[in-house]
Amino acid sequence: MSVEDYKRMQIKQAQRNYNEAYVQRAAYRRQERECHEAKKAATNNLISCQIKKLNFERRIQDIQQAIRKIDEMDSSISKSMELAQKTDEAYSNCIKCSDYASVSFRDTFSLKSVDQDSNLVNAKQKLKDEKNRLEQALADLKKEVQKNEQIIIDMQKRINECAAQAASCSAKMATMSYKIVQISRM
Repeated sequence: MSVEDYKRMQIKQAQRNYNEAYVQRAAYRRQERECHEAKKAATNNLISCQIKKLNFERRIQDIQQAIRKIDEMDSSISKSMELAQKTDEAYSNCIKCSDYASVSFRDTFSLKSVDQDSNLVNAKQKLKDEKNRLEQALADLKKEVQKNEQIIIDMQKRINECAAQAASCSAKMATMSYKIVQISRM
């Protein structure tokens, strides 16, 4: 084999190595772009989940407050009924006429307690059911947030790996270009 044939063979090998590194670099850059897109999608999904999470938490607080108000209403009704009973007893003790039937304040101002009012019982149960549903949705959302955070971490690692591999391919291309020039000068 002549020196010229050897040089041509070395140049062709260096060109193949250069082309191979070029193709690999393009593939790593494409993977890097895909990872950036996946990371962007996960970030957008994470932001959406965080907004939903805040909304669910606010709705749960509002429902808890409504349930508390219904319970406070029951307490107020009980206190009112006790006061009506005391007033009724005091009023009936004041009337001395046996021919006159005194009106009962308790009966006149009688109110159903929350547990006796089917509409309030249903409303309270629906609020509790909605609160439970939102709490479950919130738990599911927290899992989705964690999943998206992990995807973002994984994509960033993959982006760094692809960038390092692309840089390695660029270095190999530079080396092969230098080698081709050096062999050509021989």
